[in-house]
Amino acid sequence: MPGAKVEELPDLSGMLPGPRLAGELAELPVGGLDEHGVVEVMRAARRLASWAESLELSAIAELDRRRSVQADRCGAWTVEMSRALCDEVSAALTLSGTAAAIQLGMAAMLEGPLLETGRALVEGRIDGDKARVICDGILGIGHDIGRRVESLVLPDAPRLTARQLAVRVRKAVIEADPEGYERRRKAAEKGRRVESYSNPDGTVDLAARDLPAEDAEAAYNYLNALASSIKADGDERPMDAIRADLVLELLRGKHPADLFPPPTHPQQHPPSPAAPTPTPEDSAAGARASRRGTGRSGGTRRTDPRRSTDGGTGDEEAAAITQTARDRLTALLDQIGDRGGPAERRLLVTEAGRRMTEALSPLKVRWCALAVDTGGHPVHGHHGYRPPAGMRRLIQARDRTCAFPTCNRRATECDLDHTIPHHKGGPTCPCNLAALCRGHHLLKQHPDWTLIQIWPGALLWITPTGHWYLIGPEP
Repeated sequence: MPGAKVEELPDLSGMLPGPRLAGELAELPVGGLDEHGVVEVMRAARRLASWAESLELSAIAELDRRRSVQADRCGAWTVEMSRALCDEVSAALTLSGTAAAIQLGMAAMLEGPLLETGRALVEGRIDGDKARVICDGILGIGHDIGRRVESLVLPDAPRLTARQLAVRVRKAVIEADPEGYERRRKAAEKGRRVESYSNPDGTVDLAARDLPAEDAEAAYNYLNALASSIKADGDERPMDAIRADLVLELLRGKHPADLFPPPTHPQQHPPSPAAPTPTPEDSAAGARASRRGTGRSGGTRRTDPRRSTDGGTGDEEAAAITQTARDRLTALLDQIGDRGGPAERRLLVTEAGRRMTEALSPLKVRWCALAVDTGGHPVHGHHGYRPPAGMRRLIQARDRTCAFPTCNRRATECDLDHTIPHHKGGPTCPCNLAALCRGHHLLKQHPDWTLIQIWPGALLWITPTGHWYLIGPEP
């Protein structure tokens, strides 16, 4: 602001990232700096963020080492142990399983073959994105070649964008190991696929991945030529929109000649009607209609266990109980602070979770017993191991996805797992069933992990380190 006092800026450019730099930045009144000072703060903050990310990766590598030692005591490192470690990182950092696996791989590389890249991240000379580009670039090649590539690209990495660096890395890999590069390219092409991703604004991304480079370039050139011709005929849509619409129309079976307006009508004609596509509202209505259906099994009539006796929805009770349990567990661990090791904390949280479950048990039985047999007597749960179709649909609608905190696999693609095993007395009931994908179904059986269903749909996961994650409907 004109006339405002300009604060004196300490020498940030020569300061290595760490607690001292963090303290300096925390005390700086950014609004009182001149423009040069504001830019210096930006650059210092980026170095500090790189240092913080290096700490996260170092902690992941340390946890990996400790789990490896434990595996050696058991005799071998198994696929199940690797998945359990990945899930532990995923839950702790609220990452997807894929993202957690990437972090694990990156942590191992930066403390293995790419030590210099790890040091550059610690010192803030490169950021996490650039470190990830180098790690991705040497994935699957020998350590000696990886170090050679690192030595070629790392000196210029600080002045390059991540995209520019990726081009340099790819070129260095081809020069260092042309045969290996070609072998990995062919292997990647075998995994070619089409993926779709939902966006927060209600749109969807449709992507073809790992295509042969020449074929993909030829396809794009053809698409671009069609779009250019349509634009030249007077179409007022932006080129990007024309290309996107062309992809959809071609994939839905239209012939390229049908995409151009007739010569006698230069104005853009509306597209011919196509088969109606179900909207999200249609899907939701269908789901609600299926939930309104009544499931029958063995002469037992079932009503919706998501609905309480006073007419309210079960989501409300589950959300309130989830929040109360979360508050009590947080208060309990705040009381003990840093006392006790992982085993003691795990036992403490497990005992607290089980006591809450036992305290709620009478209410839970009454809440769940909204089925009556042919004689009009209340029934809690289904008599068999497999839940009837109606109960399955209700649990899938309740959970929506796998009940692990960071898993997004649809509940309809998951197992319905008995939280307390059926052969140990666990009922086949919504209060003891949850949707778990096959991987997290196996994780639940890991001896150092614990899963407790405090209330129908409110599940408490406890990790080997004593950390806990409680999921359930939000209030």
